[in-house]
Amino acid sequence: RGCMRQVVLSVFSILLVWSVDVNAQNFEAYSAQNLKQQTVTLGKFTGEKLTVIDFWATWCKPCLQSMPELQTIYDEFKDRGVNFIGVSVDSPRNLSKIKPLAESLGVEYPILLAQVGTSSKSKANEKLPMLNHVLSYPTTIYIDKKGGVRKIHTGFNGPATGEKHEEFKKEFSETLEELLSE
Repeated sequence: RGCMRQVVLSVFSILLVWSVDVNAQNFEAYSAQNLKQQTVTLGKFTGEKLTVIDFWATWCKPCLQSMPELQTIYDEFKDRGVNFIGVSVDSPRNLSKIKPLAESLGVEYPILLAQVGTSSKSKANEKLPMLNHVLSYPTTIYIDKKGGVRKIHTGFNGPATGEKHEEFKKEFSETLEELLSE
């Protein structure tokens, strides 16, 4: 059973990294509600600071495993000019679960709700066209200080993956260090 769990976790944590040349204007114009039901524009977070956007869902086990790790990285980098934003892609019927779940996981960075006001992913895609490129969860997008998308990372290598987990944490921190130095 333990081996099967590790195989399943490994399958879920396959790392895909794409080099992308995407204009971040789509992000800057995107607005969504936060957990306080206030409308927030991503442009508030992007530009002049490095921004990490994590797309996740309440039904995604690897997403839930990654969020405390992201909080730890956020704590390490938030005073160095790095913004973190979580974007829940849950359907409206799951919205009541998001805030308690984020609180139980110790998440302190802002969470936005991609599908508030619509039950249609295609309508959410109209607001944030980059959602068309998010094929699985969790997906983390790194936006540099100039607003350009520099890296997209899909998946999560959790603690059960041993060395892969350590590589994941090291690569995440190295990417942030590299982008901060620019």
